[in-house]
Amino acid sequence: MFEKKVVLQKIWGVALLFAGVAMFFAIPSKIDEIQTAGGYSSGQVFFLQICFYIMSLVLTLGGSRKLYTYFWSKEGHDDTAE
Repeated sequence: MFEKKVVLQKIWGVALLFAGVAMFFAIPSKIDEIQTAGGYSSGQVFFLQICFYIMSLVLTLGGSRKLYTYFWSKEGHDDTAE
């Protein structure tokens, strides 16, 4: 059971990391779509852009931290824990 949980946590870490990186590269095109749709002032668009980049950073760091825990730290290699 423990090994299955570790594998799922590794997959989740990779998914978080990829989602954060993909979001980072998709933000400029999404911001352009928001600007062309109208309805937002330049200050609101800037605020949305900052929020998107922070969300991307949180996803990337969360996935990286999870992968670090399970691949490189000694805590992730503790086979005696249940």
